[in-house]
Amino acid sequence: MRWLSNILFRLKAVFAPKRMEDELDEEMAFHIDMEIKKLMAQGLDPVKARFEAERNFGEPLRQVERARDSWGVRWVQDLRADLRLTFRAARKSPVLSVTAILTIALGIGGTAAVFSVIHGVLLQALPYEEPESLVVLNHTMPGIGNQSTPLSSALYLTYRDHSRSLEEVGLWQGTARTVTGGVDPERVAAWTVTETLFPMLGLVPVLGRAFDAEDTSPRSQNPVILTHHYWQDRFNGDRDVLGRTLELSGVVSPIVGVLQPDATLRDRNVSLLLPLRLDPTLTGSGTGASPHSPGCVRA
Repeated sequence: MRWLSNILFRLKAVFAPKRMEDELDEEMAFHIDMEIKKLMAQGLDPVKARFEAERNFGEPLRQVERARDSWGVRWVQDLRADLRLTFRAARKSPVLSVTAILTIALGIGGTAAVFSVIHGVLLQALPYEEPESLVVLNHTMPGIGNQSTPLSSALYLTYRDHSRSLEEVGLWQGTARTVTGGVDPERVAAWTVTETLFPMLGLVPVLGRAFDAEDTSPRSQNPVILTHHYWQDRFNGDRDVLGRTLELSGVVSPIVGVLQPDATLRDRNVSLLLPLRLDPTLTGSGTGASPHSPGCVRA
């Protein structure tokens, strides 16, 4: 039980330092008195005996410091002393203290914010398969001062059908739909996506299927895929949801799939995935024709 005694001793040194200091002073005085009596018994007078006793025993202050260090809690005592000194200085100069505290707080907050951005954007891998090969494709027009030009349908089809350096190309566009036909209409966030985005990001339905080329053609019947949380919220996780329909902004859409619960999308509030219908015969050649959000490519 020696370890328990050591713990209790250190706790006493932390929470009852005054009592420990008094006991240490009493112990030091006891040893010096014993040494004085020993020397007086050898024939020395009291003054010389005290002088010799203190010299033989060592400098009292140095012995006290060594004893305190042996307690193993010196850092706690130093911290307590530093805090006491800090609070005393803060009371004397409150304006300066508040300014210093606010400056430090802003510095820590700014550093934490910058680290969060760097960690999320540069250090943390994307939550997809082979994240190192995924790239967001965007265009700029510096000649006219446009630093972000949406990807057009024509450029997407060009990349998809003719690029030799890109393994896959996917396109998405954030939108919203009003779901009607139920108890209460509701406005929900949605994505219109190409069928290529599913295998690229590893989006696998737990029910039904993903979109195919037929779904994104002009002849599509406007199918819809539910995200897992929307399936749970609106349909209570009913596994017979496939084949049922949703009326989305006046368009009846059959439900063909439900995404897996851990599917990661840029917007966590997305409730529906809709096919991005592209007609090659109607798309122009410029970036301004049928603009969409940046594409995602696997290089």
